[in-house]
Amino acid sequence: AKMDECGSREGFEAIGLRSPVDPEYIASLGEELTIAAADYEAPSAADYFTDVTGDEPWYEAVASLYDNGLLNGVADGVLDADGAMTRAQASTVLCRLIGMTEAEGADYFTDVTEGHWYTAMVNAAYEFGLIQGFEDGTFRPGDTMSRQDFAVVLYNVFNMIGYSFDGAWAFDLGAADADEISDYALEAVSWGVMYEYITLDENSQLRPTDNLTRAEMAEMIYYAFLAE
Repeated sequence: AKMDECGSREGFEAIGLRSPVDPEYIASLGEELTIAAADYEAPSAADYFTDVTGDEPWYEAVASLYDNGLLNGVADGVLDADGAMTRAQASTVLCRLIGMTEAEGADYFTDVTEGHWYTAMVNAAYEFGLIQGFEDGTFRPGDTMSRQDFAVVLYNVFNMIGYSFDGAWAFDLGAADADEISDYALEAVSWGVMYEYITLDENSQLRPTDNLTRAEMAEMIYYAFLAE
C-alpha cells in the first residue's frame, strides 16, 4: 500500500521534511552518488551483492532500497538477506528514508557514544520519536529487532506525519498467531496489515515476535512507502 492511499504526502512538508517517496531526494542520500560521474552506471543490486541472484521474491524491495541509497550490505558485496536486523541498522535505514541523518543532541544513551557508525542515526531516530531506549538508559544498538517492534517504528513514521487510526479500528487480522502480538504493538501491526506492508506467511501467521530479517525489513519499507 502506498502512502497516498491513506492521505496526501503534504504531512512531510508541513513539518519541514521532504517526502520519503521523492525519488530524487532519496537518491541524493546514496553514497554511490558522491563518486558517480555523469557516465557512471551503478551496478544493480543483483550485481553488487554476491548473495543475491535477482530471482528472490523480495528482490524488488531490496533493489529499490539499494538503488535509493537506503540499504547497504553487512560487508562489501554481502546483503545477508536472512540475517537479523539490529536496532542500530533499523534506525539508520529509517533516518535515511525520512532524510534526517543528523541529531541535534547527544548522550541520550549510555551505550551510544561518539565514534560509531550508527551514533548520529540512533540519536536522530530517538529525537524524532521513531524509536525508544530502555529504562536503564541503554539503547542496545546490537540487539535484534522483532517484526512487531519494527511495525511500531514504521507506525511512528506515519504518526509523525499525521496518519493513524481514527476512532474504532479493531478488526480480525486473520492470523493464526494474532494472540501473540503484544498489546503495545497491536495498533501498529493492524495498521500494517490493513495497508498490506505486513502480510501473513504461508501458514497464515504474522510471527510478531520473530527476529526481523533484512529482506523483511526491505519489503515492509518498500510496500509502505516506495511501491507504486
